[in-house]
Amino acid sequence: MKGDQKLASTVLSGQPYLSGIKPEHMDVIRNAAAEAFAQERFRARQDALKGMQKLANARQSFERGLMPRLHHWKTAADERAAVDKAFKS
Repeated sequence: MKGDQKLASTVLSGQPYLSGIKPEHMDVIRNAAAEAFAQERFRARQDALKGMQKLANARQSFERGLMPRLHHWKTAADERAAVDKAFKS
C-alpha cells in the first residue's frame, strides 16, 4: 500500500497536459485518489471547503440584504446630524 501511495502521489502531482488528461478530469482523479489514500485529510478538506462556501454565502447574503440598509441608515443619520448642527449654530 505504501508504494501505491508514493506512485499515486507522483502521478497526481504532475500537470494534466503531460498525460493528455483534461484539467477537469484530473481534478476528479485527484479527489478520488485523496479519498482513497488519505480519507481523514480528504474529509477535513471537504469540511473546510463547505465551511468556506457557507461563509462566502453568508457574506453575499449580508451584502445583498443589509449593506444597502446600512448605507441608508448611515445617510439618514448623517443628514439629521447636519440639520441639527445647522440649527444649533
